[in-house]
Amino acid sequence: MVVSNAGVGGHYLENQFELTQWLYDQGVRPKHIIVLLDPYLIATAGIYNTAFVGSDGVLYEKESASRRHLTYWLKRHTVIYARARNAIAKLHPVDKTDLTPAAVKFYSKAEEAKYREQTLQLFTRLSAWCAERHISTMLVYAPGVVEFKFDPVVQSGRSAGVEVDREVPYRAAYATAASLGIAFQDLRPAMECESLEGQPLALSDQWHYSAPASATAARSIWRAFTGAAPADRCAPPTTPPQVANRS
Repeated sequence: MVVSNAGVGGHYLENQFELTQWLYDQGVRPKHIIVLLDPYLIATAGIYNTAFVGSDGVLYEKESASRRHLTYWLKRHTVIYARARNAIAKLHPVDKTDLTPAAVKFYSKAEEAKYREQTLQLFTRLSAWCAERHISTMLVYAPGVVEFKFDPVVQSGRSAGVEVDREVPYRAAYATAASLGIAFQDLRPAMECESLEGQPLALSDQWHYSAPASATAARSIWRAFTGAAPADRCAPPTTPPQVANRS
């Protein structure tokens, strides 16, 4: 069996679905498609993204890039920018490694119904497309690392007037898989083991998993995909995963 990663940095699910269709039209014939679904992708389901690599080598969204160019111009041509920045930094110091304020919207209870609906709509199309081509599908919930130290997200949400729930994106993912009969795997038990053992789950200043966490996730996905007995040492998830027979 050949395993290929078709993920593209900056792509939303709509972009990835379109890429999958294009690859198939180019002659790629997968037997199975495994989709890793994280809170960010759930929140952006049904939306296309346009991204590019900046001159600093970092991937930016189009709107973010425009703002960044404006910031660069202000830095180069004005003195007041630096003065204002320094004054704000003294009054309201910000930890640049803190990703919790941005995470609040992904776990917002007010957005849960929307997240469920848009995720279901997208996977309804994907599932039908795969079924027509006799391609099996598997949905994997890849938790955000903030889920394992969630109190800061709750506090950040409270400050913003937003009620959050750690289970919001997971419920959207699981409900979609259950509604469509798609094989489902939850990475939270495996990642919880890494967290309890003190292993870093993410790269510094990023949402991306660290190398050890990625390896743990890969092993967990492979066990679920092949139907092997789970070897996770932690308690099972709130809702048991449903894994299709791969024989």
